[in-house]
Amino acid sequence: MPFWGASAIRFTFLINRSDYIQVGWLSYDVTTILKALDATTWDIAKSEFLDNQVSDEILFTVDNGSTYYLTSDVEELVEGEED
Repeated sequence: MPFWGASAIRFTFLINRSDYIQVGWLSYDVTTILKALDATTWDIAKSEFLDNQVSDEILFTVDNGSTYYLTSDVEELVEGEED
C-alpha cells in the first residue's frame, strides 16, 4: 500500500495539525491555509520534502515520484517473502 500518493499529500508529521488559525468565526489548520494561500510554494516545499525523504532513504519510489512507499515497509515485505 502506498504511503504517499500525489493526490493525498499530508504533512502530519511536519506540521502539527492541531495548530489552528482562527479567521473570523472559522477555524483552519495551518496546512490548509498554506495550500490555499500559496499553492506554488506548497508544491515546491512538498517536492523538496519528498526528495529529502528519498535521499535519507525513509521513502522509496519506483515510478519517478508518482507513488512513495516507506522503506521500512518494503524491507519488511521483502523479508517476509524470503521466509
